Amino acid sequence: MKEKGLAPKTLDDYRKTIARYLLPDWGKHRLEEFEQNVTLVLDMQATLRRMYGPATAQRAIAKLSMLFNAAVRWKILRVNPVMLVREDLPVYKRKETVPLTLEQTICVLNAVEGHRLCALYHTALTLGLRLGEILGLQWDDIDWQAQTIAIRRQV
Repeated sequence: MKEKGLAPKTLDDYRKTIARYLLPDWGKHRLEEFEQNVTLVLDMQATLRRMYGPATAQRAIAKLSMLFNAAVRWKILRVNPVMLVREDLPVYKRKETVPLTLEQTICVLNAVEGHRLCALYHTALTLGLRLGEILGLQWDDIDWQAQTIAIRRQV
């Protein structure tokens, strides 16, 4: 897989996904088998969906498609088998996130009152920050004079 331009965590995620979800059941197949029998991809997707859920299945198949794209570039395969069955693969759509109501927000803030992370909850809920954004905050992101917080990174 082409490592250039990939963040170390992204590359690690690709490796873990392939090792955990793809290699155990389908690693015994040669690449050419997927090209000759594209139903292997459909079976793989159905099995992953049944065992791990639709989101995991979609992510794993997307990473498999990237591997097949590399095999096409390297002239190991003529076509990407995932692309041949793309129309037949079910599409996973994330459920829309439902924000907390005012009453729910007040309940959460009351529940964390006095907790060592109370300020974190207040900041996150007041500003609508995601977990990665709140965890990425550093002291120099706070301008006490202007009473602002700059979101510059996420974890």
